[in-house]
Amino acid sequence: MKGGIGYTTTKPDFDPDNSLSDTGEEDAKCVIDTEIMNACGACAFGYEYGNPDEAIFRSLEAIMGHYYDDEQKRRLGLRIFTMRQAFNLREGIRSSQFTISKRMRKPPFNEPFGDKILKFEVMVQSLYEALGWDEEGVPYKDTLRELGGLDMVMNDHNIYKDGGGDV
Repeated sequence: MKGGIGYTTTKPDFDPDNSLSDTGEEDAKCVIDTEIMNACGACAFGYEYGNPDEAIFRSLEAIMGHYYDDEQKRRLGLRIFTMRQAFNLREGIRSSQFTISKRMRKPPFNEPFGDKILKFEVMVQSLYEALGWDEEGVPYKDTLRELGGLDMVMNDHNIYKDGGGDV
């Protein structure tokens, strides 16, 4: 799993004691922006340190020959990420197989967090919900339908469940 609050955040008041169940939407936005940046061939370092979003989207529009409004950009990034997840699922790779290093699951060495440990499982579930996936990281059929062009993915295996609502 890439992206998310571990990659970048705009929350200056981030508190690991919080349940972290409210980070999904922001994590999803970071994932979506990262997927679009990657699809454009941009460098993550440049993106974080001075490459404005507008430049990324202008290059996307030049590459694709199409103007993307905010909703279309969101759907495009989500579609790219969901397609990767669908590929992993087809190949038998499940979210439970992704691991976080032991070092990340220990308290940090310094302030401001002291002996606090992030609740990754809660954060992941919040992200999955924002993406329109179930608790195991499987996109819902409604999510696949909404993103469009993924009918073949839905027919690939019998793992996709109904539900999910709007993403």
